[in-house]
Amino acid sequence: MTFTPKTWHDIPDRSTPITAAELNRIEQGVVALTSFVNVKDRAYGAKGDGTADDTTALNNAKSAAVAAGLPLYIPKGTYKVTSTLDWMVNDLVVIGDGSRQSQILQGTNNIPIVKVAGQHQLIRGLGFRYTSQQTSVQTSAIGMAFGDDTVGSCFASEFRDLRFVNCATALAMNPDIATVAGLFSCMFFGIDIPSYSISAISLTGGNDVGAYATGCVFQNVYINNTSDGTACSSYAVLLRDWDEVVFNQLNIEHGTVNTTDVFGLIRVNNLVVNDLHFEKITSSFNGAALLYLSNSRAVINSGTARFNTFSGSASNPVFRMFGTSRLVVNNWVDNSNTRTTPSRPAIDFGTATNSSALINHMDLGQVTARRTGGDSTDAAIFHDEIATRAQRTASIASSATPSINCDTTDQLNITAQAVPITGITVTGTPRDGQELTIRFKDNGTAQAIAHGASFVGTLLTTTVAGKTHVCTYRYDAAAAKWAGTIANTAGY
Repeated sequence: MTFTPKTWHDIPDRSTPITAAELNRIEQGVVALTSFVNVKDRAYGAKGDGTADDTTALNNAKSAAVAAGLPLYIPKGTYKVTSTLDWMVNDLVVIGDGSRQSQILQGTNNIPIVKVAGQHQLIRGLGFRYTSQQTSVQTSAIGMAFGDDTVGSCFASEFRDLRFVNCATALAMNPDIATVAGLFSCMFFGIDIPSYSISAISLTGGNDVGAYATGCVFQNVYINNTSDGTACSSYAVLLRDWDEVVFNQLNIEHGTVNTTDVFGLIRVNNLVVNDLHFEKITSSFNGAALLYLSNSRAVINSGTARFNTFSGSASNPVFRMFGTSRLVVNNWVDNSNTRTTPSRPAIDFGTATNSSALINHMDLGQVTARRTGGDSTDAAIFHDEIATRAQRTASIASSATPSINCDTTDQLNITAQAVPITGITVTGTPRDGQELTIRFKDNGTAQAIAHGASFVGTLLTTTVAGKTHVCTYRYDAAAAKWAGTIANTAGY
């Protein structure tokens, strides 16, 4: 056992504590252990019993590990601390026996558990928790705070198998940052956040100037806020001032979000999420969406929203956009949700300008409209909402003013028109190029047809007694008109 690491890549994968036999041999001087610094060594004296204050022991062991250029090993146990741990040093390696086995317990409310900054760090196999659930007013109760004005950003570091319990916010930028510092080219693997009161992840910094991030990858992040039923007071996940960030499997489940959207992006360039899952989220905030983009760009490859409850007084869209944003969604399933809110559009452009969304293969489920809000500068294109969907038809016998909801109907059949038609109304949110068909048949007496101001082009003006007429229209978003393309005037 004379391993001496040269870089953090050379750290041995040791997942078991030092054995009694090894310790005995070390004490007898038979073997000089040089592979890591153990916080329970006599020189540091950490107890790990969840009762004794291990703050000094952990700090001294960390200093020794840094001085020797060795990993800091925190074996199985619960290590109570009463101040914030300072892990802001380059090349620091901290290894535990697993996020449920080696736990750091913060005994002081409303302070961070640990602050992290520096280059080429590895922190693995640890749990971080507070004695009790921190509330939404305890804004400094951060599980792990990143970046520092003196040390700088977290750069090219790896965070693996970490668990955060009872935090107000689990992962956040250091709120004390005043200069440029943040997260750059870092990797997060296996992050478990089972309880929070503000946000699970809020990587935005304490201001709009000091902290930002780029080039980070998150792999298998699980957020589940059911430990004590706490409702979060902000976004479950919020990213602000980011460039190039990737999530591979992000699950946001079992939470109550009553004051804002669930997943928020503000000034984020090029977010990619491969498999985004929302489940059993309760949202009563009017206008709140599952995903909100403000001057951001995002690509979602495969997403699911199911068993969620939406009760906003007017609307709870799937996606909400603000400013100038771009969204691409490939394969989205929205079903088995409970909705009492009157409207649940796929996309709400709100006051956005020059924003666009491309939705490929979306099962609209309980979505009530494709798009709402925005202006003529915004565009939403839906390709193949349900690939196997049959033509959606509706039928009426006769009406002087027939109405068609283009969000739910592709073809209207009028089977026995008995009076002249004085106007046709199309409701819903039509998309550019959408096609609509009306099949007219009178009751044996020819009837005049006046389509109304929403229709232009080739239009049927009267039926031929006893004949069937099939007419097709295509929506022109620029003109906000339904253009008649086929009018079977002779009938059959």
